[in-house]
Amino acid sequence: MNIGSLRNRVEVLKFVESKDSFGAATGEWIPFKSVWADIQTKTGKEQMTDRQVKAEINADIVTRYTSDITSKNRIKHNDSVYEILAAINEDMKCVTLKLICKEVL
Repeated sequence: MNIGSLRNRVEVLKFVESKDSFGAATGEWIPFKSVWADIQTKTGKEQMTDRQVKAEINADIVTRYTSDITSKNRIKHNDSVYEILAAINEDMKCVTLKLICKEVL
């Protein structure tokens, strides 16, 4: 692993459920961890649906291995938020964690 490629500081978000004043379930994404990562944008596309342009950006985010980042989390970098589709332990060596992500727009 080339440590110099981990040049982006990202926040890992987790979803916390709560109840509002009426007892209805609500929730929010809160930061629980900050890590260094390499963000590589892979694909992007735009399509027109219902007179609106819908954009989709896919990215691979690589960070040092940690077992507490899963597909239940999200990644925030600057103003971008990414949904984690898969968290892959590359080569099963517990050195790097590759996150296959889709930007939440």
